[in-house]
Amino acid sequence: MEKFVVFSVDIEFGSVICNALLDAGHQLILFTNTACFSTHQNTFEDLKAIELLNIDLLPPDMVENKVSSYSPDVLISAIYAKKIPASIFKQAKQAFNVHPALLPKYKGASVWGLPIRFGDTETGITFHQMTEEFDAGPICHCAKVSLNPRENLYSLVQKMYDALPNAWAEFYLNLMRGSLVFQANEGGSYFPPLVYQDTWIDFKKSVSEIDAHIRSLGDKAPAYCFLGNSPLYIMEAVSTSIDSSEEKAGTLIDSSTVQSELGDRLWMATVDHYLEIRCLSHIKLGLMSGLTFIEKFSLKEAGSLLLRSCFDIPALNKFSGMRVNY
Repeated sequence: MEKFVVFSVDIEFGSVICNALLDAGHQLILFTNTACFSTHQNTFEDLKAIELLNIDLLPPDMVENKVSSYSPDVLISAIYAKKIPASIFKQAKQAFNVHPALLPKYKGASVWGLPIRFGDTETGITFHQMTEEFDAGPICHCAKVSLNPRENLYSLVQKMYDALPNAWAEFYLNLMRGSLVFQANEGGSYFPPLVYQDTWIDFKKSVSEIDAHIRSLGDKAPAYCFLGNSPLYIMEAVSTSIDSSEEKAGTLIDSSTVQSELGDRLWMATVDHYLEIRCLSHIKLGLMSGLTFIEKFSLKEAGSLLLRSCFDIPALNKFSGMRVNY
């Protein structure tokens, strides 16, 4: 029976693939990180067919030696945060990556939300052969996932998780039969890991573009702008068709303080229409842990939107009429 090595730092992807392999009678090693280790340990602690290793505690040479001594038939990278060196994946007879987007269109580590940001109607899970060039190996299987016009990152990720078991089963069946069909993986664009600047909101863009940008991001890297010297993180917003041309783009308006057609809402003016702000968060950057929530404010309660401050003042209407920095 073939031996597998799996590299994964995503609980769902790692669990689905490892459980399927164990059910099929394979032995395997799972390399994961500290964040996932305890969950996997609870799941697999009584199973002798799997060896669980914390990649964060192992020097690179030990990882390479471990894979080499195991002599795996197949190596799988499934949502792994780092590029696996050729010196490791070439220890296996075959090596494949499970990529959370359609290739060759979206290559790179931060691609989950890109189909939302760019208005695509579908995304998918792509299986491809690993090569020394990142996400560039021949494609051998693809499972497409449809997207609706109001998709956000969380609903998209859940759809991908739901699609994974069947996608893996189809790939695995063809792998075991030796009937994988490879296609060229040429063209497309490479997207590097997200940095702080990538999630900044440019209010010079249209409301539909801003809305899509916000929906494509999540808790770990939310959309933000600056109001004065304070960061304003917009966790949920909805584009409207209400004209905002009379206001300068980036102006924040608490319409509960003025008589207007906007109703009792918090709004942000863009170059063409208003953006309705529904959820804000005040976040501090942790030096060790990246973006860490200290407070989260929902503007929804009992069917109405309540305005509360993220900045230690009585109400957000003190900022009404101020313009964000961009």
